[in-house]
Parts: sequence; structure tokens; C-alpha cells
Amino acid sequence: MSALGGILNFGTNPRPVDRHMLISLGEALEERGPDGGGEAISARVGMTYRAFHTTQESQFEVQPLMSVEGHMLTWDGRLDNRGDLMREVFSGRSDEKTVTDLEIVLAAYLKWGEGSFVRLIGDFCLALWDADLKVLFLVRDVSGSRPLHYWLDAGRIIWSTELMPLLDVANIHREVNEEYVAGFLTRYPKPGITPYKNVFMVKPQYLLAVTQDGSVQES
Repeated sequence: MSALGGILNFGTNPRPVDRHMLISLGEALEERGPDGGGEAISARVGMTYRAFHTTQESQFEVQPLMSVEGHMLTWDGRLDNRGDLMREVFSGRSDEKTVTDLEIVLAAYLKWGEGSFVRLIGDFCLALWDADLKVLFLVRDVSGSRPLHYWLDAGRIIWSTELMPLLDVANIHREVNEEYVAGFLTRYPKPGITPYKNVFMVKPQYLLAVTQDGSVQES
């Protein structure tokens, strides 16, 4: 699996993304992504990605992906219905073998908006910044095999597929979450919680939307 992470600053007067922190997060993810990657920053939002290519199409990916509209996308996954989606969003294109899942996901979002996520069939997690709506979407598929952790404070959200880089880069106080431990020992921890208090995970088959004023909606 590849690795992704990012930072969004929000509020009435959000500060620019700390480039050093974002690069540090990317470097901490390199063990999971030996096939390269990079960072992208657009004022209040920045994303990092480290690739581990598992399909022929993924070798053509350049992440984070920036659209002409200013949207930003990182994706870790496998799109099982890529053929069906291609016919709907790329009518007439003949280069199916070189079109990446990443491009299809972004084109689907541009066509259907938030409703596109339920049309994605496969094994994935993603982070998408809508530059028009000023909304960050963090999404996981129904199986939830690819993790996506996040931490919030009063002015920002930081996310990462890997837990330890998130804790280290964000300098998060590590207080054991007893609810997680109890759930782990009895059967399964409650969805959405992690071994540490105030650090969460996007639930399988859920979407987390973070707006420019810092409000968080889960659906």
C-alpha cells in the first residue's frame, strides 16, 4: 500500500501550511512508499504522498494531483470498476491502459461531486480538497483495509495513513485510549478510535468533511 498525509489550516484567518512539517511527514512515510512521491501546497492546504506501485496504471500516477480548478487529490487504492467509470467520465477515450485510477476518481468528483464517492468500488482511502467549496474530504471504502488517521486542534487537521508519523510530526501528546484497549482485549475496538486519545481514524464506508471554518461532518 502507498502512503498519504496532509495538513489543512482553517478558521477566519488560516495561516499558510508549514512546508517543513509537511515535508517531514512525507519523509516519515517513505518506508511505505519506495516508488517516489512528493508534496503539494496551496495556501491553507498541503498534501504529501509516497507511492508503492501495485498495478500497471499506477506507474503513470503523479501525486498529489492538482486540477485546473485548484482541487488537490491523493489516493491509495485499487479501483475495481474503472472500466465502467471511464465510460461515464471519459467518453470516447481510447487510452484506457494509461489512464490512472487517480484521474478517474478526480473526473468522477468533477462530474458528480460528493456523490461520486459511493460510485467508487474497490479498496481505497483518499483525501480530496475542493478549492471552490473550501472543503476537505477524507474517505475510506467499505472494507476499511487501508487506514486513514487524523488529529484536530483549534486551527488545523493533520492526517496520515500511518499512525506513528502523525504522532511524531504533529508532536501529539501520547495518552493511552483506555476505550480502545478495552475493545481490543474483548473483541474489536470501536470504529473510529485509535490507541491514543484525541487521534481518530476515518471509519470504513464513511466520509469526513472539514470546512473552512473548522466544522467537521461525518457521513
